[in-house]
Amino acid sequence: MKMLDQIRNEMKLPELNDKLESMSLRQKIAQFIHVPAWSNRGEAHLQELQSFVEDYEIGGVVFFQGDPINQSEWTASLQQLSKIPLLISMDAEWGLGMRLSESPAFPYQMTLGAIENDQLIFEMGKEIGRQLRQIGVHINFAPVVDINTQAQNPVIGFRSFGSDPQKIINKAWAYAQGLEATGVMPVIKHFPGHGDTKLDSHLALPVLDHPNDRLESVELLPFKALIEKGIPAVMSSHLHIPAWDARKSMAVTHSDIIIHQKLRQKLNFDGLLFTDALDMKAVSAFMTPAEINREAFLAGHDVLLFCVDVPGSIAEIEKSVEKGTISEGEIDRRCLKALACKQLLNFKPSTWDGDKAFVQGNIHSAKLASASISLLKGELPSIENHAIELLSIDLKGKSKEELAHHQLGYSGGRKYIPMEWSKTFWKEHNFWEVQSTPELPPSNSDKELIVYVHGLNLKAKNQFGLGPEPEVLDRLEKLLEKRNCHLVWMGSPYALTFVKHIKRAQSILLTYQEGLAFEKGVAAILTGEKAATGNLPVSLGFDWG
Repeated sequence: MKMLDQIRNEMKLPELNDKLESMSLRQKIAQFIHVPAWSNRGEAHLQELQSFVEDYEIGGVVFFQGDPINQSEWTASLQQLSKIPLLISMDAEWGLGMRLSESPAFPYQMTLGAIENDQLIFEMGKEIGRQLRQIGVHINFAPVVDINTQAQNPVIGFRSFGSDPQKIINKAWAYAQGLEATGVMPVIKHFPGHGDTKLDSHLALPVLDHPNDRLESVELLPFKALIEKGIPAVMSSHLHIPAWDARKSMAVTHSDIIIHQKLRQKLNFDGLLFTDALDMKAVSAFMTPAEINREAFLAGHDVLLFCVDVPGSIAEIEKSVEKGTISEGEIDRRCLKALACKQLLNFKPSTWDGDKAFVQGNIHSAKLASASISLLKGELPSIENHAIELLSIDLKGKSKEELAHHQLGYSGGRKYIPMEWSKTFWKEHNFWEVQSTPELPPSNSDKELIVYVHGLNLKAKNQFGLGPEPEVLDRLEKLLEKRNCHLVWMGSPYALTFVKHIKRAQSILLTYQEGLAFEKGVAAILTGEKAATGNLPVSLGFDWG
């Protein structure tokens, strides 16, 4: 049975309805409050969380940075204090490694978008779910189902499966089903679609200025299809959509019109609705924290995520009931849904097994990397007749804040050092001559040149890192002008559009991101051991010529 059907069944249980009747209005309202937690912030922060649980009886906790063992211990401590089991959630789009140190990271969704075999994505979802369960996490805010139609998108980009709605639907469903198979709730986001924006909603309120017919024929497609399939939960977005709600600075988060008319009525979604983090500047710039939370709740959300002012928020919603702005019957309906989710997801965490997590993570990542690497044009040279040039974007110049809101956690002793494995591999096999001199290799050389570009930024800022490094781009342009070059591009396909002479490349092998699994995947393709089977998941707006 699908998780959403199970939730509906749980809501009918007499014992849950009895529990609801025994709760005060304040206790019911507190169930909608989910506070942020960082298991690396020390005892004072843990005590603060414990006071939220004991004094206000909050409904859940969303964890950010830390490590699996600390988080497991903190979760156990908080669950022990809570009269009603807490819902524990995380952003783990690419696994626990997105947030936690000493835990594996899986490939990003754009990389997964290049894979033809969706079963691999389902198996990845199961492994991510297994690891989440071990540390007591019930809810994963994944997959992202935004259609990335804006190459300069500052916040989605590599987090999207691509620009093809049907492929996004298929891959998101595979990922979601993998999570559900382990008893972890998937949450699709960011309704109604954050893919065609040029602003980061962590920093400002983006405007999605499309007419209704475009929104319904593009942005809404993945949400419509996945809701029809039975997805149990949705996260809304901090976007302003004038075509649907023209009120000034009105985010979807606070729009009862959009939530009720588009999501609840038109798409017939009755599952759990989460806000995006309510501390984000897209909404926090316009109201106090308590007002932000109250308005999000009145708009129709079931969970107020990243609630900053807990007592103020509870009091504001309580006042709304007293004023008749919202009925206690509606509070009861939403609270019963929350209790049903807790009843369904109330599993016992096990002991974190880091060694097994890394072994399984490496196995899955190797399969996913191998299946994703794409040959965009041309044919690769034979290994007997080529040299190699390394073009590295200056990693020291990369902003440490690039993933500030989607932070990768690296583990001590297991941190990926870009290209370290490849350099050793080339030397051991003695069939690559590494060009290290500043002079361009002679154009009449009998060896074909492979140019290996790495160190690119994940995000679009500064042309994916090419902007602040003009000498790298200049050298690449000169090589393309003077030599028969083959590119191995370890980064975003969108970054290729900034290479003026890109069409002169004899071949382009694209990995979408860096990592040991991708280095080994490239080596297997260049040595003829495997073929490149991935397909470009986004449109770059030009043909390769």
